Amino acid sequence: MNQPLVSIIVPIYKVEPYLRRCLDSIVNQTYTNLEIILVDDGSPDNCPEICEEYAAKDNRIIVIHKENGGLSDARNAGLDICKGEYVYFIDSDDFVSSNAISILLNACEQNKADIAVGNHYSFHKESEISKETEKAVFRNISFEEAMRKQCFFSHEFTQIVVAWNKLIKTGIAKRFYFPKGLICEDNYTTFKYFYKTKAVATNTILYYYQNRKESIVNKLEGTKEDCIIAINYLNEKINFLRKTGYSHLIPLFTESLAEQHLSLYIRTIDKESKASIARHMKTFQIKKRPILNFALHHPKLWQMYKSFFK
Repeated sequence: MNQPLVSIIVPIYKVEPYLRRCLDSIVNQTYTNLEIILVDDGSPDNCPEICEEYAAKDNRIIVIHKENGGLSDARNAGLDICKGEYVYFIDSDDFVSSNAISILLNACEQNKADIAVGNHYSFHKESEISKETEKAVFRNISFEEAMRKQCFFSHEFTQIVVAWNKLIKTGIAKRFYFPKGLICEDNYTTFKYFYKTKAVATNTILYYYQNRKESIVNKLEGTKEDCIIAINYLNEKINFLRKTGYSHLIPLFTESLAEQHLSLYIRTIDKESKASIARHMKTFQIKKRPILNFALHHPKLWQMYKSFFK
């Protein structure tokens, strides 16, 4: 196998209890030709000092200290300077198996792929983890299949939608920077990686995701803001499909879009805002399939749907 340079980008903010575990998993990779970019996003704890400590011991590490700009901005800062042929994102409260990069890179090289996707294990306590790694078997994933898996009801939704479990040709990653200031930034970006590229994926677990109650995603779940975020990135996907000639896939997301509008309607108190949401809902032709299917599966919400057409 060739030995291309792989850039690993780690955005860092207020993760002091987890950072050493993350960095140890990176510097001890079996594949060693790495450029490790640690982006201190204005972290107020001891993370900046920990980054410098590791950089002093490993000349593969580059540390960026910047003002806080959020996860997207930190990842983009790493993309700006990375020199590797491939790039891999790791969130700083997570960690990876010791052979993660080797397995993903080998998959890209052997299959002449632009992207290799690993599987992940979500945990609350590290004691829950069994770290035995089975032999990785990869299969091809087309753009259409990737979009189908990015639907909320897909059990492979997380594996396909997140940025942090993918080895990506750097040229592709640099075509689609993350939107600064937006939450759930992966949903605006990663599906575009699969467009006009060759991708492979495995069910083998290579990434370990620390599920924290205080994470932004967990705090937002079920809130009005969560609905607005979902509406925005679903519209991004629908518009991209329309522009690229994949309009036949749009119905995969319109049902979820209708559901998010309904959830927003329920959580909205202001009458004028409710009326605006209801008018927008009519554009989905909810009386027709496939949107009607959602209402039929949620009978308690059917009365809310009917009110949109009064």
